[in-house]
Amino acid sequence: MRFGLRKKFHVTRETEVIAVEIERVLPWRDDGWVTADTHVHFLAPATAMLEGAVEGVNLINLLATQVGEMMTNVGGFDCKTTFGGIAAGGDGEYLVGTENRQRVLGHISLLGYSGDMIVLLAAGA
Repeated sequence: MRFGLRKKFHVTRETEVIAVEIERVLPWRDDGWVTADTHVHFLAPATAMLEGAVEGVNLINLLATQVGEMMTNVGGFDCKTTFGGIAAGGDGEYLVGTENRQRVLGHISLLGYSGDMIVLLAAGA
């Protein structure tokens, strides 16, 4: 199905599967580019990685922070490796990292960083 064209589906009681193939219009990954969502709230790292793979988003940074006594998006990280990275047993194609929040500097995402999770998760908040 080409962009802009519509196709009708006839669903009956016998219909078990409807498969829709979506053509990748801009094959940027083939040219070495990656896509990223650097500000995501309230997902577990495994869920973020699954959603990223489904949507073709290679890097997702979860807002890992502390607001008072509430900690967000830190439970699924081992604090030593990037989730989905080769060192963590993944293939490195889809990665989930952290985004830190600091009052003066704002939200900080280190794209391509590997190493221990950066703490203090929030400062001056």
